[in-house]
Amino acid sequence: MFLIGSDHLPLETTIETNSLSKESITTFEDLPNELLYEIFDYLIDYHAFQAFCYLNNRFQNLFLHSNFPIKINIREISKSEFEYYLTHIIKPCTKRIKLFRVSNPCIDPCLLLFSLMKHLTQLTALVLNKIEANYIEPIVDHLSSLPVLSSLTIISINNLIKKNNIYSKLLRLSKLKYCDIIIKLLQCPKSLLVATNEFSTIEYLIIDNEISIDQLTIILSYVPQLRHLSIGNLTESKHDQIEKDAVNLNHLKSASLKLICVPFNQFETLMINYFRQIQVLSIATPFPRFNPDINEYINADRWQQLISTHLLNLRIFDLQYASRGLDPYNKHQAFETLIDKFNSKFWIEHQWFFNWHYHQLTWSDAIIFYSRNPFRKKDYVLYDQLSKNIWSGRFPIYEDSTNHICIHTTDMIKQSIDKFPNATKLTFCKYFEVPRDFNVVDLNHIFPLQKITRLSIKCHRFFFEKLIRLLQFTSNVHTLKLDSILLFRNNSNSIQQNPLTQLVSKTNMITKVTIKTTNETNSSSKEPITTFEDLSNELFYEIFDCLIDYHAFEAFYHLNHRFQNLFLHSNLPTKINVSEISISKLEYYSTHIIEPCTHRIKSFRLSNPCIDPCLLLFPITKYLTQLTTLILNKIEANHIEPIINRLSSLPALSSLTIISINKLVDKNNIYYKLFRLSKLKYCQISIESLQCPKSLLDSTNEFSTIEYLVINNEISIDQLITILSHVPQLRRLSIGNLTKSKYNRKEEDEINLNHLTNVSLKLERVFFDEFENLMVNYFRQVQVLSIETQLYDFTPDVNEYINADRWERLISTHLLNLRIFDLKYSSRGLDPYDEHKEFETLIDKFNSKFWIEHQWFFNWHFHKRSWYDATIFYSRNPYRRKDNISYDQLGENIWSDGWDINEDPIDHIFIHGTDMIEQSKDKFPNATKLTFCEYFEVPRDFIIVDLNDIFPLKKITKLFIQCSRFSFEKLIELLQFTSNVHTLEFDSIICHRNHFNLIQQNPLTQLVSKTNMITKVTIKKNITLEKIQLLTGVFPRMENLTINLLRQDLEPIAQFLLSKPNNNTRFLSSLCISKQLNDLMIIMKNLIETKKLLHDYILKVINRKLYLWW
Repeated sequence: MFLIGSDHLPLETTIETNSLSKESITTFEDLPNELLYEIFDYLIDYHAFQAFCYLNNRFQNLFLHSNFPIKINIREISKSEFEYYLTHIIKPCTKRIKLFRVSNPCIDPCLLLFSLMKHLTQLTALVLNKIEANYIEPIVDHLSSLPVLSSLTIISINNLIKKNNIYSKLLRLSKLKYCDIIIKLLQCPKSLLVATNEFSTIEYLIIDNEISIDQLTIILSYVPQLRHLSIGNLTESKHDQIEKDAVNLNHLKSASLKLICVPFNQFETLMINYFRQIQVLSIATPFPRFNPDINEYINADRWQQLISTHLLNLRIFDLQYASRGLDPYNKHQAFETLIDKFNSKFWIEHQWFFNWHYHQLTWSDAIIFYSRNPFRKKDYVLYDQLSKNIWSGRFPIYEDSTNHICIHTTDMIKQSIDKFPNATKLTFCKYFEVPRDFNVVDLNHIFPLQKITRLSIKCHRFFFEKLIRLLQFTSNVHTLKLDSILLFRNNSNSIQQNPLTQLVSKTNMITKVTIKTTNETNSSSKEPITTFEDLSNELFYEIFDCLIDYHAFEAFYHLNHRFQNLFLHSNLPTKINVSEISISKLEYYSTHIIEPCTHRIKSFRLSNPCIDPCLLLFPITKYLTQLTTLILNKIEANHIEPIINRLSSLPALSSLTIISINKLVDKNNIYYKLFRLSKLKYCQISIESLQCPKSLLDSTNEFSTIEYLVINNEISIDQLITILSHVPQLRRLSIGNLTKSKYNRKEEDEINLNHLTNVSLKLERVFFDEFENLMVNYFRQVQVLSIETQLYDFTPDVNEYINADRWERLISTHLLNLRIFDLKYSSRGLDPYDEHKEFETLIDKFNSKFWIEHQWFFNWHFHKRSWYDATIFYSRNPYRRKDNISYDQLGENIWSDGWDINEDPIDHIFIHGTDMIEQSKDKFPNATKLTFCEYFEVPRDFIIVDLNDIFPLKKITKLFIQCSRFSFEKLIELLQFTSNVHTLEFDSIICHRNHFNLIQQNPLTQLVSKTNMITKVTIKKNITLEKIQLLTGVFPRMENLTINLLRQDLEPIAQFLLSKPNNNTRFLSSLCISKQLNDLMIIMKNLIETKKLLHDYILKVINRKLYLWW
């Protein structure tokens, strides 16, 4: 296909041509190293490592001598395999271990870990499961030597004998963010904890061993940063009254408590004193008898009083109450009278609904009262007497949905069809009666059996033959628990010879089996895997599930027919990514992968301006029944409305991203059509010139289901308010270009945004008065607020954004729930002599008591530029900021380690100067993007090796060099440490001393050429043929190239890039010339046709840029 387009030509001409066939990959040896590294990075346990290490020396070297972090998992593994694992993998790779998991009670964890401890410098997560309790204290004593340990799980297999203060030692670990412990008989004596005034950094705390309320309150006094708390066995306080310590748990938003015979009075006091600010509360309380003292947990009036008076932020309430010994004749009516009060107006307004079930057991009767589909409940129980509305599909895709189904009887199973799409665990409970006509095929139509990974059969009468039939549909099960092996008619030999049994034997992925009536098992040694063909199908399915783009699919699909069948005939969801891919590959991709797998596509991403998205999507739209995520990036604006008109036919679409590459011409009401999509939860748009006329939206009373809304195109405040009136479920809002209102609004709309907690606004010349009105009228309930405003003068009208008194008044009066405040103010034209003092006087007020108590701190920087002076005032390490700027004059505290692993960490570092770089060592462990800014001066003694010691360069995937004096030689030095970079943007190619040929012949350049993974390159300034030749030699895997050039350089550069054969450009399929001159497209077209450089290509101009795709 050939398209001609220009800013000066209103029409486009289409010419179809034929595609070129290319040789396909036929053996595993043809796979590139970068793909193998991706596979290694996905693997976690010994068997997967062994599968690759045994292949040949090449794969051993790829794994052992790479720089990527590794995850060690020691579970079900033989002693000989463990010794090999320790010698050949763990010890040589100790410095690269990121996660270490031991789950074998026969292994001495002290003997294993102590010899490695000093070398585990990258270990962030340690999981010790099923370990003997006597090992716990020695291990905990050594954990302080792990410099980056942020996640710890300890689960003992027996009782702790010594009553040493384990809690105190855990709370002193300086980097710990996540802590999960189950240590039987662990105690928390108050005397040992109060000896220290230190506070823990823990934010996620899970304690599943028994702990009393008074012990819990002691621990809470040392975790001020706590966000999520889960207690699996909370007992009553040993004292009559619970004393309230001076504890501020301002960050705690989620609490899950399982109460063991705790009186409601004690529980209520605990909630009022410590948990007033929570948003999510999950309570489970089993009682042995039904009596007036304990039925307060199903007293609706008392719950209503507690919530409406003290738990004002609560939005998710999950209650499970169980009691035995209820007389169905004498006490049933009293029970029903209590629970009927949960149908009052209070509970309906909050949309908290409940169900109950009376269950007759052999030894006693049990009654269960529980929340019906609470927002985050993960287990589900199927009983006979539950009404149909228990199956209502109220689980949003962005929260934890039901993943465990416990089946007691068969009557309600058929009513649950399609209600549990995310279930991964299935249990047939103890008293489940298997009817003779019980058909497993019918069960497969009701539950997503192919997603089940854990199967537990507790009932006695589930025959082994029936289990075999079930396993043919549960091919992903890896853990199986049985009560017993019961044969109905056949003996064991006849069962084994059955064709269905033989099929299940070959296809099942079960690695862990537990049988209650059988204690002994036999083990047999297995021969090591020596070829790729010996790898199991289940391992391939795991690899396929990890892959996302065309190149990975292609690598496996072309190996042989076995891999084609494994991919095409599996049931796993497919992710499609069409970005930097040639025309011929797209045609092959569409024919052999997209079209055959349309019904399994879960995510579809298109990011190529030369592809017509309508032509690609419309023929398959009606088959995209599983599509939940659609991303359209860099598309022409004229395609947007036809696509949106078709989106209503996608039944499962919940996430939509649309980013245009040029202006929208037709002013149709795109917003209105987006809001009518019934399943949409996440919406991100950046459509230039998109408008929101109030009249078109006001014509409907419909409301959108959108919960996450991101608008990065220009939108005025009055247009935003119109949109807000149609998204009552909104939780997070981000506006990338908010301008002042176009019309004066006299009346404020009645908009209830009760769920909105996060707001991010980038303001463009909006006066503070109008911004303040917006906050007061619509955003009073926000908890996280991020404001960025850029102003072009320093005047009294605009400096209100750095008026601390006004901010304090706004926050303390109207934004009472605000806990994270992120402000970035920048102003041009500040006179350093006349206005500097006025500026400093304003910002000094941000050091008052109000700001210190909230722990909101700020910095400022004055930056002198060639054409203007700029002043920036900004929050210092706000809790969720992802970008960080390195300036010369910033104080040390800008580098304070305020970022936790469970929130959005800093992933983008901007470097303006060198003075502060050394002070930032180990402060940005999660950075993936690095930018050397425009005015960064590269000193002569600037050593890249030193930079590698400060920043995690091996994690960088996107590198931007905006400064003009960064030489190409220095870039080569940098790239030897940034082996995972795939996107590179730089200002220009500058060679200080060496000729281009000498640079290419340099051993370091040749090494970087072989090892780098760069596929996308952008150069801003004009480039010559000589520089292009250097570029392609250093980056031979380049697929997408964006350049700027002079007219006289177009022909030699184009002929070089498109000529065949050229080994350095064999992957290149897309070229963009960023500044299109009037006749460049004509010259390019004539050159291609005259020289016959390409047979199948698209050439078009969009937004004054020339795009060539072939």
